[in-house]
Amino acid sequence: MHLAIGAAEEALAHDLALTLIPATKDPGRAPSLHLDGVVVSDPVLGDPMLETLTGLRVPIVTCERDLTPGARHAGRVESDHAAATRTLLGHLSRHGGQIAMLCPGEETAFGLDIRTAYQRWCAETGRTPSVYDVPLVCEPQDVSRAVAEALRAPGGVEAIVSVPDGGANSAVQAAFQQGRHVPGDLRVASYVDSPSLRGLATPITAIDIAPREMGRRAARMLADLLTGAVAPGAVEVLPTRLMVRASTSPAG
Repeated sequence: MHLAIGAAEEALAHDLALTLIPATKDPGRAPSLHLDGVVVSDPVLGDPMLETLTGLRVPIVTCERDLTPGARHAGRVESDHAAATRTLLGHLSRHGGQIAMLCPGEETAFGLDIRTAYQRWCAETGRTPSVYDVPLVCEPQDVSRAVAEALRAPGGVEAIVSVPDGGANSAVQAAFQQGRHVPGDLRVASYVDSPSLRGLATPITAIDIAPREMGRRAARMLADLLTGAVAPGAVEVLPTRLMVRASTSPAG
């Protein structure tokens, strides 16, 4: 939602109207939409709606890469998830122990880049990867199942990274139900920051991927593509920040 708000604010500044199109597997209505351009958030490999929108021959700006083979869109705004993942893992590894990752699959660049960075980091540091699959848009029970599985793993787990937006709070609750306490004997971090993580009894460490700014930049890029101020093929990389909070404090 923060991305959509940022896009709406920037679109208005360029005298453009923004229409939100919900995720759907039925692209049949897309040709009837009167669109000058499209911003696509986290394009999913094989998404029929994106395929249909591409056929409309209007400029498309994606937030993150489209993994569709041969995809060539007018522009892209993305984050360096590999670098952000390494920063977060480096912070967590300072206190030792196994780090488990609750991560979406490889059908989006978001999930693929984070998962790949984690696996490479584990190989470089001599660790065994502990990846537990959760949906990109997850429910509390998805996170609870993954946390329970991670905590039962041989060798133990001292830290958990919950990648999907909104999953970290469920991870903390699931850990408590398994008899673990954050950060006393388990550290928990979220890959995606949100205001709710700052207001918890134990605020949760997270990566600020600046979704509102990403929305602004994507809408600005689309507006510039429409006026010819930017040539097709433009790519912007958005900086990220590690926000260290009490959930990863070694003091407990």
